[in-house]
Amino acid sequence: MNHVFVFIHSVQKSKIGGGGFGEIYEAADLQNHNESVAIKVESSKATKQVLKMEVAVLRRLQGRQFLPSSLLPSPSPSNPD
Repeated sequence: MNHVFVFIHSVQKSKIGGGGFGEIYEAADLQNHNESVAIKVESSKATKQVLKMEVAVLRRLQGRQFLPSSLLPSPSPSNPD
């Protein structure tokens, strides 16, 4: 089944990768002339400890080329709370 995720400022185009705890999608940034961006959607299987560790690593890497520039939590479409 295909899922379409609509975020506040972007809309999913296609899945480009994934792993045990999440999937990565190409999306269009609706505030920046539909510029292509990547959005990671974490699996509900990921524990809080794993998510906290990933956030800590990504925060340390911010500002480097080709790495996330934003870390924004978002509820999943199937679990809005």
